[in-house]
This record gives sequence, C-alpha cells and structure tokens, in this order.
Amino acid sequence: MAQRTTVDWDSKRLMVYYQNNPIDLTWLDKPARHHFRWRQLNGRWFSVPRRISKPVSLLKQFEHKPPGDVYVGTSSWLDPINLPKLRDKRRRPPILLDHLIVFDIDMRPFCRSKLETARKTTVELLDWMLENCNAKFIHAVYSGSKGFHLIFQDQDRTLFGIPEPREREQSIRKARKLLTQQVMDAGHPIDPVVTPDTRRIIRLPGTLHGKTGWQCTIIEERKLRTPFKHWINDIPRHEDAINIPRFSNPPNMWPTNLKKRLITILKEKGKKKSVKKRSRKKNKITKPTIPGLELQASSQVIGTKDRNALFWWLPMSWGSIDDTVQRFKQIATKLSVSPVLFWQAGDRVLAMVPRAMPRKFLAVNLSEFGLGRFGYHLDVQGHSWIPITPRLLITGEWSEDVIPIGQTGLSSLPPCRFPWSASHIHLAERMGQPLSETWLVSQSEMSGRREARIRLAEMF
Repeated sequence: MAQRTTVDWDSKRLMVYYQNNPIDLTWLDKPARHHFRWRQLNGRWFSVPRRISKPVSLLKQFEHKPPGDVYVGTSSWLDPINLPKLRDKRRRPPILLDHLIVFDIDMRPFCRSKLETARKTTVELLDWMLENCNAKFIHAVYSGSKGFHLIFQDQDRTLFGIPEPREREQSIRKARKLLTQQVMDAGHPIDPVVTPDTRRIIRLPGTLHGKTGWQCTIIEERKLRTPFKHWINDIPRHEDAINIPRFSNPPNMWPTNLKKRLITILKEKGKKKSVKKRSRKKNKITKPTIPGLELQASSQVIGTKDRNALFWWLPMSWGSIDDTVQRFKQIATKLSVSPVLFWQAGDRVLAMVPRAMPRKFLAVNLSEFGLGRFGYHLDVQGHSWIPITPRLLITGEWSEDVIPIGQTGLSSLPPCRFPWSASHIHLAERMGQPLSETWLVSQSEMSGRREARIRLAEMF
C-alpha cells in the first residue's frame, strides 16, 4: 500500500480532538493583542472577528466547523481586529506594540532524516542567536510537518518608541531584514520572508497540521538538543495522522512495485529498436532515443472551462540552469504572474505558475517570450501534456530525476490577479514541492478541483 501523504479528515473526529485538547496560549504575553486566522477543511480562510484571550474563546469561533490549520500573528497590536493592509493609506495605520523574532527552518521532503537535519540546523541557529544578538529566547516549535520555528523576544525597545505608527512599523521591518541578512550570511538556511514581516502569521502551537495530522508543538531546549528519533513519539498527533517515513523517496510519483511490470509492457510492444533523429545541423545525428514510459500532467485547471496553469519545460537554448531561471522570472514579471516553482532534470528546467489563467491570455502572450510551442498546444488542444517524472527506459534504467529547486515570487515578483489553480497546487505537492505558506495565506480565490489530470505515456 502506498504511503499516505495527506490526511483525509473526518470533521466530527477532528472537532472532538480540539474539544479534548485545549490550545495553550500562555506563551503569549497578551493573546488578545494578537491576530488569529484559520483555514477550514474546504480551504476557506477566516479571520477572528474579536479579541481572543482564552483557548475556549478560540474554540467557539470554529462554530463546529473544525479548522484544517490555525495561525497566530507574530506582532502585538493595540487593536488586532481587521488590520488594514500595509499599503492602505486611506485607513489609520495600526499601532504596533511588539514583534516577535521568528525564524522558520524547513527541510523537504517530509521524512525523519530531513527532520533530524532541520533539528541540527535549528540548534546551530539558536546558538548563533544566543551568542550574537540581544534577544530573549522564548522557545522552539516543531511545526507538525517539515521543520521548526525559533521564537525570540526583542530586548531592544528603541524602535518601538517611535511615535508615528507607519514609521515605527517600517523601521522595525528594516531592522528585521538586516537581522535576516546577517543570519543568512552566517550560513543558516531560514525562510527569508518570515522574519522581517510584521504582518506574518505562523502556525499556532497546540493545533494540528492540516496535511500531516501531527500537532504543532513547543519543544524544550534540552529536548531540541537531542536526536529527533528519541522524542518523535512524544509529539502529540491525531489518531488519523500520517506516518513520517524514515527516509525521503525521490519525488517521481511512480507507484511502488510497478517498474518490472512496465518494462514487460514495453518489451511486449516489440519496439526495442532505437529511433535515430537528425538535428538541424547537416549530417549530424543525435544519440538514439531509447523507448520508455513517463507520467505526464496536464496544464488544464480541472473543473474550469478554459483555464490553464503556466506549466512548461523551458528551452535548453536559454543557457545554464541559473540563466534559464532568471530569464523565466523576467517573463513572469512582464506578465505579472506569480509565484513560480522550479524543478530540474539534468540540464533542463521545469517551471510552474499555479494560477488559473485564461487560455487565450497564455496563447497570445507566450510566443514573444520564446514559449510559442506551449501557446500552440493551448490553441490547438486547449491544454498541454508535460512530463513530470523520470522516464522509465526499456533497459530498466531511469532518466534524470525531476528534482525541486525552489520557488519564488512573494518579494521578487509582482502580485498576480489570477486565482489559484487547485489542480496544480496539489500537483506541486505530489512533485515534492508544496506551495509555501506565505502564498497560501493569500486572499486570492481558488479555482478548479483539487485533483490533477495525469496520464501514463509511451515515448518511442
């Protein structure tokens, strides 16, 4: 049986868990000054409409519709209800009273070996902070999934004394950006957008992670400094929680124990001869193409009429991996689409913008950027099939792994006006690169159904 990667929640059982396991808010100096948000199982977001000072008050807000994920703001405000956006100049700016220093350390994919690496990295950052910064260590938190949060309180109150609210918040954000850069320059792999953001929300300790069923849990420093395997069983979790695999599997999406059967199918086809192809250069013959099988996913947003995600293997003629990534970022900037997720297979780069974009918008605009072939597929077929796994060759070998190499967009790309593609957010998760919480918190609506359209294709 294949390993489960997400929990198929039962609302009643989930609600019972929260009724029997009160959420601890005592670590917050004044919970009523913090902003709370949660996401229901259907993906809909809610912001708390009132101040929360006790766990029972938060539980009442769920209204018998249990949350998939619960978050709390890292800042303390004089009035945390209905905060105006940072760029909103029409409303009075909120008064920032405090801002926790939070570091987010994630190691993908979700497995025990990567969590042990994340634990060691977290300890190294903790020691660096204690030695180099005037900040009080509050605690470490296991997120319930791929990593840890380190939370500190700023001991320097100078910036919080700036009288003008907007200037105060901007000054604190600049100070946090400087600290973030210092931490990264020292070699600590943190999420660079979490620490400087005064409007940041983080997963609330004592609540369950919606994808894994493991509880976001405060970890004592003594325990944090011991191997993860010694205290993994002490972490609370729902009885329906998924198991944490010991080691990571390549994110190639191939079902287990299928390799021999697929090779047999290939051989039965009788297509054992390599196919020779001539390149554009005269008299030059490329290496033979070996028959094989691969999984392909559609660019179509399932459940919509004519919406597609921007999802394509980028031309190798663009240059190196870094050059290709940078060039596509420039294209995303010109089209005002974000975020962008990248994978690599050998010298090739796969890019995905998991947004539900009109087919005509993509077909018309992509030809001028060297992606006319993708636009042609959209014009003719209405969508395109994109390889998403290594190819299983008739020889029994695999081609290059399709490896996640990162995602970008929050600070480096413009905001996107198109809704999310539920199909491609789910597909990105299955390909070993779940979308960052930074972007999932967005107010943008979700379009289409969660399942992705996938097929097994013969390549000869």
